[in-house]
Amino acid sequence: MIKILRANLSRLWKTKALWICAAGAFVVNFINIVTQNISGGVYGGFVISIFISGIFTALFLGTDYSDGTIRNKFTVGASRAQVYFANLSASAVAAFVIAGAAQLVTALYALFAKKSPNTYGNVNFEMSIVVCVAAMLAACSFFTLMSMLIANKASVIVWAALITTDVLFLSQYLTSRLDEEETVYGSYYDESLGDYTEMHEYPNERYVSGTKRVLMNAADNILPFGGILKANSANTADIAFIPLYSLGTAAAVSVIGVFVFRKKDIK
Repeated sequence: MIKILRANLSRLWKTKALWICAAGAFVVNFINIVTQNISGGVYGGFVISIFISGIFTALFLGTDYSDGTIRNKFTVGASRAQVYFANLSASAVAAFVIAGAAQLVTALYALFAKKSPNTYGNVNFEMSIVVCVAAMLAACSFFTLMSMLIANKASVIVWAALITTDVLFLSQYLTSRLDEEETVYGSYYDESLGDYTEMHEYPNERYVSGTKRVLMNAADNILPFGGILKANSANTADIAFIPLYSLGTAAAVSVIGVFVFRKKDIK
């Protein structure tokens, strides 16, 4: 596995697409910071990096199929599990190079503008980074799974973009619902009075409780974007456990990936 990983990393550093993706992450996150704020650069930078790393993983690992090099790895005695984990490791390294480029612009902006990222609730800056890094690993495991099981690079890129977008929207929905307060303070129009009522506290219809809340919270913690969005939201009660959810997701997806990859017919 070590030899395969070394070969993967050697090819990785020579791949122009990696540095183009890293430059793209830098530019996009710069625009993100200018239009939002420095905190948006931290959390948004990781979200941007996940999107871009998904595309790069499809390009990088898809080359093994298009060039036929994946069969060469088996002929030298490597097992399918070794090939899978070597590719997963290289994909993770690439993802963190891309994320590093995105966060470089955040650091430069913070240095010259003399601003620091805001933190929310129980989340300090260091914990936010741990949450985001673990989320990146979980995302890499999904991208590697798709790239190793689908030989067509174009198909993987399309599926990675679609699934990543859907998961982001789902995470945004779950996080926003979980952020809802149990009660809200305000007034409403009473038709019987023909006027607005006095300001008072009343139950929030959008608040989720009971088993439904437990399930939604678990789903939000498991999804890669859930932890990143939670770190930048008011719902931070279980933030310390989110990296464990992300690492557990990465491990489970990788085990499933290896199992299915062993059954795959490689032509």
